[in-house]
Amino acid sequence: MLNELAYAAALARLRENEGRGLSAQSYALREKIFEVDACVESDPRIREVHPEISFTALAESPLRPKKTPSGFDQRARLLRKSGIWLSPDAFELKGVGADDVLDAGAAAWSARRIANGAARSLPTALEVDERDRPAAVRSAVPAIRPA
Repeated sequence: MLNELAYAAALARLRENEGRGLSAQSYALREKIFEVDACVESDPRIREVHPEISFTALAESPLRPKKTPSGFDQRARLLRKSGIWLSPDAFELKGVGADDVLDAGAAAWSARRIANGAARSLPTALEVDERDRPAAVRSAVPAIRPA
């Protein structure tokens, strides 16, 4: 659960030191980020994906906003076309937004691309973090088509 006092202190410190803020949602994710970070230390197979970048790669163009009915339908069609099947029951789960279910499908699409060697990276030249680990969002960037 978000500790409001800790968030306020973190926000104040970030604004003072970096001149920018941090959303409450981002702050609330910190514990999960720490958990994933610990897993990355022990398992180099873990990759980061970003659903919206994956959807853009699937569409090979920008998409309509995901919170709109047409944007939702566009993403669902892209997943079906790519062979990603989402159970209708997944959309009925309590506490899980329908757009989050679609995002999980996009992550599955990216995971399949990583597994079969079709993944691309953002940035294309892999960078490393302070622990010398690759720092990139993988699998989503489509291959550039020849003109």
